[in-house]
Amino acid sequence: MTALRFGAKATDHNRKVDFQATTFGGFFVPLSNTGCGGGVCTPSNFAGSLTPSDFLDEIKQAGTLSQYFEVDKSKLESILFGLPASVRARVPLYSQIFQVEEKSYAGYVMGEFKGDNWRGNIGVRVVKTDQTSKGYVQQSVMQPGFVSDAFGIFQPVAIDRSYTDILPSANFSFDLTDQIILRFAAARTMSRPDYTDIAPTVNLNVGALSGTSGNPNVDPYRANQFDFSIEWYPNKDTIVAAGLFYKDIESFITDKSVTQFFQVETATPNLARCTSAATPTSPNLFNCAFDINQRTNGGGGHIEGAEFEVQAPIWNGFGVQAAYTYSHAKTQSGDPLPGNSENTFSLTGYYENEKLSARLAYTYRSEFFVTFDRATPLNQKALKELDGAISYNLTDNLALTFDAINITDEKIVQFSGTEDRTRATYDNGRQYYAGVRFKF
Repeated sequence: MTALRFGAKATDHNRKVDFQATTFGGFFVPLSNTGCGGGVCTPSNFAGSLTPSDFLDEIKQAGTLSQYFEVDKSKLESILFGLPASVRARVPLYSQIFQVEEKSYAGYVMGEFKGDNWRGNIGVRVVKTDQTSKGYVQQSVMQPGFVSDAFGIFQPVAIDRSYTDILPSANFSFDLTDQIILRFAAARTMSRPDYTDIAPTVNLNVGALSGTSGNPNVDPYRANQFDFSIEWYPNKDTIVAAGLFYKDIESFITDKSVTQFFQVETATPNLARCTSAATPTSPNLFNCAFDINQRTNGGGGHIEGAEFEVQAPIWNGFGVQAAYTYSHAKTQSGDPLPGNSENTFSLTGYYENEKLSARLAYTYRSEFFVTFDRATPLNQKALKELDGAISYNLTDNLALTFDAINITDEKIVQFSGTEDRTRATYDNGRQYYAGVRFKF
């Protein structure tokens, strides 16, 4: 052993989200009953122009209606803001208010080793996590300690959890020649859920009787992973590398569809999914069954694959970088693994000298599974993107920079089950950034 290293770390994170909303007098009620001068609103009261003539082009199926009237924002604002101030007041939307407190305590010890033509380290990290998730759960009957407003009756809840992870790791490198290095790594890994994953909240889409919710009992991502690679350095500016990897997944985070009941105030209930809960003061109140996408653990699985990388100068400051990764994933449940693309490829051309640095990079990522949306797989089509960056050094300390993202104006397209069932299209457009960088 050539060295022994150890250390400790403690963190205290607190995420709090407040959500104030307006009911405009009750869900859908103003527009249907009293929103237009005391009478029933019709589309003519808030309709604008028709959708563009190319609306849904390239994605609509035969017989799909492709022209709709658009809502005139100014007309709708005139109706809603014409309501009394008491109706327009914002009140807490308790179902989306939460607080997550997360404290962690970690310590590690690592021994470093070295011999003729090899070096490496072996260590272990121990992490304890204390988690408290606070929020509100909707109820139908008022009880002591509950809170209520126009959105319903809610019970404050606090869920405490603690878990400890022991995370060993080992890394070794072997110099086969002066130019060829063999590397091996093994480790147990853990990645905590996002705060929204473990928040006891529900976000409802009342019109579609659907929603999403967190789950305070979701476990972290946990896996045992192994990496093996060989690297060739023919000169100081060139690398050719290939690697194999295997990840044994113990748990990951995905969605499952569950049915939960919530109260809805509406004059047009879905009678197949709603039953009356009318009161003298709320004659349009119903208990409705919602399809909720709830965060959950997807069990185990594994990922195996290979990766290749080349970086080499070509001529007089010009060079190229290329990388390809193949990743095959399989879960115990048979469901796809969220976020895993089977093929990922990037190609970058660059030019560099003492004054100028310029790069143009193309990236491709094959389609991948996102989550389950109302018990239906939600996938994302292949992503293709061309980006560029230029930096010019005016002095040793001052540089001008320019970045261009998504030069070819690619769109993000998500689909449900099959590609002809488009669920969403995101047009983020091209983005350009110009800046000045100064270093001391």
